[in-house]
Amino acid sequence: MLKDPTFWVAIAFVLFVVFMYKRVSTGLTGFLDQRSARIRSDIEEARRLRDEAQKLFAEAKKREEEAETEAANIVAHAREDAERMHVRAAERIQEMIQQREAQAVNRIALVEASAVAEIRNMTVDIAIAACQKLLIEHRAVDGADPMVDAVIAELPRHLN
Repeated sequence: MLKDPTFWVAIAFVLFVVFMYKRVSTGLTGFLDQRSARIRSDIEEARRLRDEAQKLFAEAKKREEEAETEAANIVAHAREDAERMHVRAAERIQEMIQQREAQAVNRIALVEASAVAEIRNMTVDIAIAACQKLLIEHRAVDGADPMVDAVIAELPRHLN
């Protein structure tokens, strides 16, 4: 057996395999360790990116909710302003109606007073004319008197 070349080739092969195994296993282990470290760092990077994305998503969601709340507040405020403006316009219209009504009442009162004064003046003129006519008829019966004629002529000036 020690003289058999096959035995020595087998021993050399076993030694070669053991030597190569140690050499290749250290290199392969280093390569695998590097690769597992790279994969581990990639996984950590992915986790960090996922956490950051979730954080950004939560912030965006919060901003969206704040924007919706603010929009709702703006709409509510606009509705309140519109309602106030509507009420104010209705009040102004009511005031204008009351002012115009008061003006119309005043105009009616003035026209009425003017009509009453005109009727009074017409009545006085008719009464004066009737008095003059009566005095003239009565004077015609009694005779002419210059003093009575002067009083009759002055009668409209004194009665107005």
